[in-house]
Amino acid sequence: MKPKLARTFSLMAISLLVLSAGFTGCAGGDSATVRIHFSLPSNEIAYRPTIIDRVLSFFTVGTMLHAGPPPEDEEINIIRVTVSGPDMDTITVDGDPSTGYIELEVPSGHNRKFEIRAGNRVEGEPDNWYYGNETKVSLAGGETKILRPVMVGMVHNIYPSSSNGLNISWSYYGKKPTQVIIQILLSESGHWETLSIKPENLDIAEDDKYCSYNDISSTIDSGYVRIKHMIGDSSGLFSEPVEIQYNP
Repeated sequence: MKPKLARTFSLMAISLLVLSAGFTGCAGGDSATVRIHFSLPSNEIAYRPTIIDRVLSFFTVGTMLHAGPPPEDEEINIIRVTVSGPDMDTITVDGDPSTGYIELEVPSGHNRKFEIRAGNRVEGEPDNWYYGNETKVSLAGGETKILRPVMVGMVHNIYPSSSNGLNISWSYYGKKPTQVIIQILLSESGHWETLSIKPENLDIAEDDKYCSYNDISSTIDSGYVRIKHMIGDSSGLFSEPVEIQYNP
């Protein structure tokens, strides 16, 4: 009887180990659920979290991104979320801003970069992006994370020229930036050089949403420029690169 009883306990122990391993794998998983809430002018009523959202946010580990005030002046009818990071394929999801949020499954891991764009889409024409946010987070398997990005006005109508130094002018949407990031790609270097500039070192016409930057000591006469604005700790998105015009 004793050998038979021992075999019975051994089989039970193996079964428990298999079940335990199975439950552990299911509980962790290799992806996380991310819900991104946004506040935009196309929403008549700002988002108010439900009881479920409050409970989820209470148990969510990580930094919460608080929603900013709605952007102004432009019709927003399209939201785009792009997620990228090491060891994962890039994910792009378009959504309707009237829903107030986008929810998606993202592979777990470190340095998941979320690029959120808000703009206007007209059939047969290129999308126009007015506001954006860039955020990096780390995601644990099975986690539910809630993000509330502050949308920062995009930069547009950039005109960089090299005449008596480097001169760059541009227009922007939204609020006056608290910091401007200018990156310059020099043809000979092949990498972006970054200039971080405070508003006091810029000429800003806030009413006209227009900025200009002048560096008379610069010897740059070719390359490309891209710009993004920041409001506090919230980062906007870079503009498309624009070639520097050489004016001897």
